[in-house]
Amino acid sequence: MFDFAKFKVVEVLDGVPKEFHVFYKEDSVNGGFKLDSENPVVNASVSAITGQQRALAAARKEASDNKGSRVDLTPLSDYGSTVEEIVETFSAKTEELQKQVASKSKDGESQLNSIKEEMAKQHAKQLEAKDTENKALLAQFHSEKIGGELTMAFTKLGMIPEAIESSVKTLGGSGQLRMEKLADGRIVPRVLDANGEVAFNGAGEHKTVAEFAEDLKSSGKHDYLFKSDKRPGGGANPVDGRRTLNTGEASSVDKISQGLAQMAGK
Repeated sequence: MFDFAKFKVVEVLDGVPKEFHVFYKEDSVNGGFKLDSENPVVNASVSAITGQQRALAAARKEASDNKGSRVDLTPLSDYGSTVEEIVETFSAKTEELQKQVASKSKDGESQLNSIKEEMAKQHAKQLEAKDTENKALLAQFHSEKIGGELTMAFTKLGMIPEAIESSVKTLGGSGQLRMEKLADGRIVPRVLDANGEVAFNGAGEHKTVAEFAEDLKSSGKHDYLFKSDKRPGGGANPVDGRRTLNTGEASSVDKISQGLAQMAGK
């Protein structure tokens, strides 16, 4: 008869009957293996098996003591009417208990895996949301950085105030400017050429946003967006440093719109 009380903790499972291995678990603290007494199914199984073993041992002892005389099997009547039936029933119940423990272990493992998977999914969603938020913040920073430098450059070049905000917005999304992270960690604006490559000035240096704005003005394609230094003829009168148009010509708002369209398509 295997004594569970004597073998609550073992270094190896070699001395434990194979059919009882399922009742033990590894001892992560002291090493070896210990009876999984925290598992209610294991506790119930061990108690049942211990009771059966004691009853069976008592029956066998009585049979031995009587040397073939009739044995009182009343205490074991729940398991059968003969020693053979009792042994068979005992073995069947032991096997059933082992299956129950194994099933509970699998169910617990399955539930644990499900919880881990759900936590991993939630974590992935949180990371994705944070990544989206970071990208949006980075894009906003880039837009504000480029917009700030364009606004400063256009103001110095004398662009009419009404056109600055629209021009900055148009050029900011035109693909002619972008932010670039340098090796030292700094993020700086870069001007791009017609092929989408970083543009350089005559000195072989990176073209600045200010130089980009100067090119726009000097091209002559966007004169309507800048204040005029000359007194317009044909009856036109200067107003706040800007020129007004003769009757019959397009309004200043139309001219700004035309200039912005040309600017975006440069």
